[in-house]
Amino acid sequence: MKNHIKKSIFLWSVFICTLSISAQQINTLYFMENVPVRHYLNPAFQPSSNFYLGLPLLGNTQFGLGNNSLTLKNLIYNDELGNTISFLHPNGNKELFLAALKNTTSLETDLHVNLFSVGFRAGKSYLSVSLTEKIDGQLGIPKDFLKLLLVGTPDTASPNIYKLGSLGFDLNAYTEAALGYSLELTDSWSFGVKLKFLYGTANVSLANQYLDLKADIDEWFIGGKGMMNASLPGDLQIGDNLNSISYIQPTSIDDWISPNGIGAGIDLGIAFKPIKNLTVSTAITDLGMINWNKNVNNIAYSLNYKFNGLGSFTGSDLEKMDADSVATSMLNALRDSALVSGTNNAYSTYTSPKLNIGVEFGVFNNKLSIGLLSRTMYQRKILYEELTASLNFRPADWFNMSVSYSVLNGRMSNIGAGLGLRTGFIHWFVAADYVPIHYAPLALNSQDANQSGFTAPIPYNTKGMNFAFGVNFVVGKK
Repeated sequence: MKNHIKKSIFLWSVFICTLSISAQQINTLYFMENVPVRHYLNPAFQPSSNFYLGLPLLGNTQFGLGNNSLTLKNLIYNDELGNTISFLHPNGNKELFLAALKNTTSLETDLHVNLFSVGFRAGKSYLSVSLTEKIDGQLGIPKDFLKLLLVGTPDTASPNIYKLGSLGFDLNAYTEAALGYSLELTDSWSFGVKLKFLYGTANVSLANQYLDLKADIDEWFIGGKGMMNASLPGDLQIGDNLNSISYIQPTSIDDWISPNGIGAGIDLGIAFKPIKNLTVSTAITDLGMINWNKNVNNIAYSLNYKFNGLGSFTGSDLEKMDADSVATSMLNALRDSALVSGTNNAYSTYTSPKLNIGVEFGVFNNKLSIGLLSRTMYQRKILYEELTASLNFRPADWFNMSVSYSVLNGRMSNIGAGLGLRTGFIHWFVAADYVPIHYAPLALNSQDANQSGFTAPIPYNTKGMNFAFGVNFVVGKK
């Protein structure tokens, strides 16, 4: 039973890790000049149309999943005989799997939906107003956590020490109201700023000061200290020492939509053209915070637990001595050894700021250009780097196409593409940074016995995908 639980937890952890890639912005859009919402990546950029209006839900929708460590290729592959095996197979290579892991595997997901957006030109200035619903979540899984589940405690001569402090998560749901302003200072210089009001709906977060496991053949010791915060629409009830947890949903729409937190943010950007057809630009985006002060629960814990085999159990536990009762007794003892205190104090969370640095050089009267974008994201005290090269086609002002290639945290094989079309008063665009180019066949059995199964292609050497699309009304052109 113990091995079954351990294996199940490990497989679910690995499965979650392979769902995604780093997200929160579509890098391919950075060099697509005719896309009205390009200024989301750098507020110094001015749309090519004199006026645009984003349709609700369709003006700019973005979805992404994120992971900085694993692809399917790290989990399933062919052995020397051509048989498809997993790294958990007796002939699989667990060392290669562990080598692919970062010290902390960071998982990320985000969904941005446009509720309203409009922008217009006024001389050399451009103003924009937008309302966007955002949901984003991050989960940190320490390498030592997966190593513990995979190889256990192999050292017998000295204690096995696992650092698990980076295990944590942060889930946010909020509405962003933004006011943007861009000004062409000269023919060479442009400046942009965007002020944001953040209307917090919900947050749940967990952060550890430390969480350590020391295991040897005589005893296991686990010690930790951390804090979990929650601010939700509704009533979250937590019993003493985590004996019970219940959640009562709101009964009225007002309770659902009233803010549980208020915050602010800012985007800053500049663009410089030192010579004709060469543009150098940089921007800091999503620099902000939310203070959560309504329906707040704070749970602080301090853990100091020692397990030394049968001596850790009571007489009633020893009488049963089946796998389920032993596991339950261990979990109860671990919980009872923790010092848990609950408060209702306001707390703050921070958005994930990004630094974009771009260089673009155009030829053939700027109808063809080559761009290079460096994106650095700061999240949960860790920096994530990405470098994107882009080839951009602009044969006419109504047509934009970009093809990109990204190197994400040292990982290659990330092809991106984007297309922007203006048809009369409507502009359409779609873009993605990570379009899978390597696929592996997956045999699927048919639910109908009278029909044969089929094989579905699944991405093999990429961490997932992100994408954005939008439909905007546009009028006039620069």
